[in-house]
Formats: sequence, C-alpha cells, structure tokens
Amino acid sequence: MKIQFIKICFVAFFSLTFTKSYLNAQEITVTEAERLSNDITHFDILGKIGEKIMLFKYGRNYFEINAFDSNDMELIWSRDINFKTKRPLMNEMILTKGGAIAFYSVKQSGTHKLYAQPLTTKFKLKGEPILVNESGNRNAIYRVNHNISRNFFVVEVIDKSALNGNENIEVLLLDSSLKQVGNTQVENNNNWRFKNSLIGLNGELFLISERKQTGLFADEDLIRTLKINTLVEGKSSELKYQKPDTLFAEYKAELNHTSSQLILGGTFSNNDSKLPNGYFFTTFNYAINNGDLAVFSETFEKLPNDLRTQTARKSILGNKNRLKELKFQKMIPRTDGGVLLIGELFTRSVISIGTGGNISTDLFAGRSNQTTSFSHDDMIIISLNPAGEVEWTEVLRKEQYSEDDDGHFSSFGVFNTKDKIDLIFNEEVEYSSPVSSFSLSENGASKINTLFNSDKYDILISPRFAKQVAKNELIIPAYTSRNYFVLVQLIY
Repeated sequence: MKIQFIKICFVAFFSLTFTKSYLNAQEITVTEAERLSNDITHFDILGKIGEKIMLFKYGRNYFEINAFDSNDMELIWSRDINFKTKRPLMNEMILTKGGAIAFYSVKQSGTHKLYAQPLTTKFKLKGEPILVNESGNRNAIYRVNHNISRNFFVVEVIDKSALNGNENIEVLLLDSSLKQVGNTQVENNNNWRFKNSLIGLNGELFLISERKQTGLFADEDLIRTLKINTLVEGKSSELKYQKPDTLFAEYKAELNHTSSQLILGGTFSNNDSKLPNGYFFTTFNYAINNGDLAVFSETFEKLPNDLRTQTARKSILGNKNRLKELKFQKMIPRTDGGVLLIGELFTRSVISIGTGGNISTDLFAGRSNQTTSFSHDDMIIISLNPAGEVEWTEVLRKEQYSEDDDGHFSSFGVFNTKDKIDLIFNEEVEYSSPVSSFSLSENGASKINTLFNSDKYDILISPRFAKQVAKNELIIPAYTSRNYFVLVQLIY
C-alpha cells in the first residue's frame, strides 16, 4: 500500500533516538527520527527480506530503499534506485522470493506505457525493464495488484471517458516471470463503477463492479447490483448479484483460500436511506462448475438490536442513530468458512468560512477558507459463522477527531496473531495520546490494553497504514512533533 507523506505543523525542542520499552508483554522499538527530503512524497512498508525490514520512499524522479535490522530497527543501508526509463511514475513496488518488482509508468509521445523492472534482494536492477502495456490514451490509469503468494500479478488498465462517464477496464494477468497468461475486459456504462480485483492462489481472477442507484433524488452511495467478472483457467464469465427491494450499503469482498470461495459481506438497506436494515453474508464457490461462480450460501438478516443502542449518541432531538455512518474497513476470513467484519463510524465534513468570518455551506459564495474535518469513532466487530449467523458482536466506544489531515492518524490497524486479533489505535489524535489495542479472541472475549504513551517517544502513529511483516511483528509509521518520520516496531 503506497501512502502519501503529510506535513504537520507542530514544534518541539528535542529529537528522538533509538528507544525500546516493554509493556504488557509487547516489545516496542522506534527508529531514529529522519527529516524527509522535499523530493519524497510517498512511502510503502514493503515487508521483510530475511531479518531486514524494507521501506520504500519515493517522489517525482526520486526512489530510495531503506533496510532496517528487525532485531534493533537500526538502519543497515540506504540505496537510491536509478531506473533506465526517463521520468518514471511509480505504480507499485512488490517484494518477491527473488527480490522485488517495480511497476512504473511513463507518458511520452501521446502514449502511456507500463513497465516492470525486476530487482535483486539488494534492490539493484536485474536485467532490462519489461514493457507490460502500452495505451494510446495518456490519461489511462494503471493499477497493479497481486495474490497472497505474490506469484501472480494483475494489471488494471482503466480508461475513463469524460464525455459520457463510460469506463473500460482491460485486465492483464501475469505470472511470476512477468509473462502474460491471461487477459479480459470489462465495459461499464455511466451507471457502473469498477471497484477492485481479487486473485486466487492459482491465478483465479475476480473483477468486482457496482451499479449505483439512479434517479433525481437517489443516494449514489447505495448499490443496486454487484457484477463479478471472472477469469479462471482462460475462461471468462460474468455474474450479476442483486436481491429484490434490497440495496447494498457497505460491503467488502475477500477470497477464502482455504475453502476456495469468494466472500461478500456488509450491510444492506430496504429503502433509499443509507441507514442499514441489516447485514448480508454471501459465499460463492469458484473451484467447481468449470470456473463459473455459484452461490454457495447467502444470509440477509437484521443487525443485532444492541448495536444501535451501543453506538447511539445523545443530541437535542434525543438519541441519534449513527449506524448510517458505519464503514466496513476490514473483512477477515476465518479458517472454518466464517468471517470477522470490522467496521467503524466515520464522517467527513467540509466547513466553508467566508472572508467576513461567517460560516457557510455554500462553497460558491465568494472567497472562503475551507476546513475538512474527519471523525473516526466507534468500532463495530461482527463474527459470523459459515452459515452467516452472528456468533458474537463487540463495540469499542472511541472518538477521534482531526482537521485537514485526511484522517491520517485516526482509525485503526490490524494485528492478526492467529489466536487473537488486536486492533491498534490512538485514543486521541495528539502527541500525548496513549496508543492502545482492542484485543479479541475467537470466542469474542475482549480486552483493552495500553501499549505505550505517545508523549514518551514524542510521536503520533498512523495506525491504518501499519504493516504486519511476521506472525508476531507489526511495523507502524509515525511522525514526531517536529514532523520527522519514524517507524515503530511492535512485537508480541
């Protein structure tokens, strides 16, 4: 996941050095604080190669790899990457068994080209760049994805027409040698939008699109129909999924590699309101029927009543139902075929303050200063068994508020140690905030632990950009109050 660096305007009078502490059986190590060059705009925690944590930092015409010793998080080496193609735009850097592969694009002479450059374990160029795709549309969008084993790669070539809103997606399937082993196309008119792709262990490809509501007063965030295009062993197929008088509100799609199933899970509405009426859980088999998807099971049920009362907030009109703000951030397949749905109450608001100091919602009424606020509040966890029945639910009450930072330090990160799930979060969005974990066992038993206090290290973590690099190891990006960048290593 590539993440954009942000700038924070705070001042402190000391710098951070290597620091280690032990709290609640966790080991916490913080790297030396680094002042970032203006050339760097994004970063990506790639994972581990042996005992080294690999961090990729880049910007326009600037690409740098850092290798940290996972035993003490000291910087071992740092290396610039000089690609052979001029003015490359980075799309994705992916670790592989033999090193890494950099996917980057170049716009030149009226074309848009995507290249793949193999790299060694020390991130030196390995051979010549490979031309993956060439589009005659300079505005085409390239997105690169991979399966969990990183032996199959998907390239999405998205061509959007500004005139009629149509969306044409060409999808290329590459094997570990970067040889194209399949391709398919999806054409969406202006009532459809492409969401994402999923890849199975053997290169099974699933492309998910959604048909939004239409009508003068329709809520375009509600989905009428889901469309799944598949490419399995060279065969293409399409399945449209909808239910009478039902609109999909929030959902996630994942693959359960153990059971060879595609899973959809989320909330639905029976009217034009985003307020959810219930949850749904649908599984599709893809290992049978010659690759054609087949519904294996589906459940549409009301949300447990206690979720409404536990997430309600008092207002001048009484208790406010906030479930319409529910956004499912994660869906974790269980080994038995069930899932864990993890959601959060989220709102984004824009306030326009005119030059006379008046607050206005009219963004076109003369000059104004805009403030965008982000609220990431209560977390909702629903555990469903393979039949789609609720086994247990948990609600963690929290309030996180920030302005003009895209919620960078809010929400939560997931640490999956197999026997339990830990949700890592800042209790408040400030440097004095405790960093806590909401620990959940498979039977729903929960416990809140304080991992450490941010003011001890002068940092503020970005939990939703955390990367789990081993069974018991999580790497979290963070910033000091002087806007210096650090990595936080958490070991259970």
